[in-house]
Amino acid sequence: VNALAAAKQSLNDLWTVADVVRAQTADFCSKPTVLSTLPVFYANLDLQFIPTPHIMESVMSNATSPSHIDAALVSLMGVSQLAGLSAFQPFLENKHSSLCPDLWERTYWDCIPGFSKSERRAVRLTHCSLVSMLQEHPQVAEIADTAPGLHSIFSRAWVTLLLDSKVDEDTKIATTSYLIPNVAMNMHVLPHIFDEVLDGADGNLERLALAFLEQLSILTTNKSNDAHLESTQMFNISNVLGLLTVPAKAEQQWTSVLLKHGIVTRVVRALDCVFAVKRWQPVHKDISGKLMQYLLKLLLASRGYRWITESLQAGLLRGIISWPMREVSFTNFVVMFLGGEISHIAPGSTADGILPVALTSPSVIIEMRNALKDVQVLAADPRFKASRLFDSWQQMVDLAKTRAAVLDSWEAAGKPSFLACDNMSCGKIGGKNEFKQCSGCQSVHYCSGDCQKADWIDGHREDCDDLRLAAAHYPESLTPRERSFMRFLIHHDYLRLLPIISYQELHILRPRPNEEQVTIFNYTDRGGVVAHLSAAHEIDTDRRLAVELPIQLRRAARSGGRMRVHLMDFLHGGGDATYRLFSLRMADGEFHAALKSMAKIRPVSSDVYDQAKHDEICIRSLVAKAVRSTAIH
Repeated sequence: VNALAAAKQSLNDLWTVADVVRAQTADFCSKPTVLSTLPVFYANLDLQFIPTPHIMESVMSNATSPSHIDAALVSLMGVSQLAGLSAFQPFLENKHSSLCPDLWERTYWDCIPGFSKSERRAVRLTHCSLVSMLQEHPQVAEIADTAPGLHSIFSRAWVTLLLDSKVDEDTKIATTSYLIPNVAMNMHVLPHIFDEVLDGADGNLERLALAFLEQLSILTTNKSNDAHLESTQMFNISNVLGLLTVPAKAEQQWTSVLLKHGIVTRVVRALDCVFAVKRWQPVHKDISGKLMQYLLKLLLASRGYRWITESLQAGLLRGIISWPMREVSFTNFVVMFLGGEISHIAPGSTADGILPVALTSPSVIIEMRNALKDVQVLAADPRFKASRLFDSWQQMVDLAKTRAAVLDSWEAAGKPSFLACDNMSCGKIGGKNEFKQCSGCQSVHYCSGDCQKADWIDGHREDCDDLRLAAAHYPESLTPRERSFMRFLIHHDYLRLLPIISYQELHILRPRPNEEQVTIFNYTDRGGVVAHLSAAHEIDTDRRLAVELPIQLRRAARSGGRMRVHLMDFLHGGGDATYRLFSLRMADGEFHAALKSMAKIRPVSSDVYDQAKHDEICIRSLVAKAVRSTAIH
């Protein structure tokens, strides 16, 4: 009676039937009474009993009652009880090919005006729980992924529940357990599923991302001491990770939205959660492996330092030490962060390390310094000291301390910003406020109008438009603070490495005095900066540098030795290595004039060792004078 009344849009009877069906035991399935739900099911499958949206709107505007499809879904609970019985087979044979598409399509009508928010959510969850049970039958499951609408229904219920601030976390965890598999399953092999899941979030990537991050957050912050609940938690984490693998067409935008809303922090915390389980099992290794691979993918593929900084704030260093102690195979993952041998990939291969090469950013240096303080006790663990990671760890710690000292000097000096006049006949160097920039390209600066006119005649007339277009097409990717610190860092390392650089230049000038040379400061080595000279024509240039480098080389040629072209080779976050041009500007050209003169002098000895010692002494004397003169980058 209740079932038939529910079919006639009685809300009370709908819930009564639902309660009765949920209360049935396995024994009850064999009794004739369970078949009382079948008429409701069959009746509501017939289109003539399904009202149109227009009619439904009219009904809903006058009374709060469920659609026929809601009543039909209640009956599915009873039908699913028969899934293992022979009596269910004829039903599947006759109906399964059209059952799911018809049924799922009509559940789109569950948002018709007239339902309150709480009622709408309850109906959605009723839909999902019943369809989920029906899916347990293999013959129904076969068509689940190809029939349209299913994932959208589950996604809509899932997103709505997770983003409702009035629902507590325990309820979210309990309710989403059966929603997650149906939202994320098979997304990596069936691209259309992502479109349906996105449709369930009203087509809004931000909304879907927020739901995903909320789900991951509540699953990884609620740690249980109960073995069964812990197992369920890991199962749910494993399922929700399916949303990390989306079709290629959506991957870039999806990743960008996730990064914007803190995916790096969530992944690091999720790893902590998995590694905190009491009994380590193969499933935990699988889940943590997926999380680690995704974290590496994010940090290696995303430009900028923000994500590396975020990972340090989330506790990455703590994980780098502790995770491999729980699962030794994770050593191979951690090497990618610290740098070192990665022989499991190819014999003799090494990784530069994501973290050491990011220590050109002031924000990364600051977070690294803070994070190192937090893990001092953990890093002293004898097991970690005995691991093959420890040498790479210590090398990173030493580099971090060195860069932190440079950062302290930069800040103590007031984060200075100096410029040099770009009229190559003028040697003025001073504060930024003493110069005016070219209004056309906004790339060059002059101390006076006369200097600007002189440089216009000398060649800037031809270069101005090229510089302006290059700046427009390839906008600045570094922040002003990052650029300022990098100038200070490269100048610090230039003064420190000047004897080595000068010695290299001397030995190039002797055989090739007219070859244009560029000094490259390589910051992509995990051990610290390495400086070397390269012939200008051998440097691979692209994007903005392809325009800037030839222009700066021409300026250097007419500077009378007051300008030298230097390139900073660094990784902008985890992205590809890139060059940044920071030319050296000096008040006079005496240093390089003296170096050229040394190159012209005939060797004083035929003995290579004696000549090298002589060159070294001369260069040190020359460098001692140079470091006292005014120079900037």
